[in-house]
Amino acid sequence: MRIQSFAKLTLSVLVLAFASACVQIPESYVGSYLDPVSGAKLSLLSNQAELLEPSGRKLKGKVKALSFERLLGGKSGIQINNNSKDPKKVELFWVFPRVETRKEAAGMVWLEAEVIYALLDNPESKKASRLEVFQCRNGTVLLDVKNSDWQIGCPETASYYDFHRIKEEG
Repeated sequence: MRIQSFAKLTLSVLVLAFASACVQIPESYVGSYLDPVSGAKLSLLSNQAELLEPSGRKLKGKVKALSFERLLGGKSGIQINNNSKDPKKVELFWVFPRVETRKEAAGMVWLEAEVIYALLDNPESKKASRLEVFQCRNGTVLLDVKNSDWQIGCPETASYYDFHRIKEEG
């Protein structure tokens, strides 16, 4: 099952310190998407993203590269990395840390975060027609202050969306 695969991936805690990070959404993914089952909507521009959940709750953010400093400051961001296991894939992480949950001990800082994750085909010239996205409201960001390293994890309780591109008028 897709959620179990995602849970196995994230339970091993995802390391996101790749030098190949992008700071904008690749053109082949820019557009509007709808999950026909849940009614959730996703809108991606080159420099911002918006997720409208089935409940009507809206998550919106500008594409700001995730970095150790941003996360340490409790700021959200979007990261796009080449996948280390499959060069034909890229990973998208959209993270909303909850500053009020911040804790520190022994050179480590951790906080709860909402995490949106997608494993996508590497951008090509053609537009993507479908995006599979996982959303977990109770993820964790772990920051190693001494080494300026960070990890993001998500439990098995992620929501799954199967977004299909909405045909553009005109």
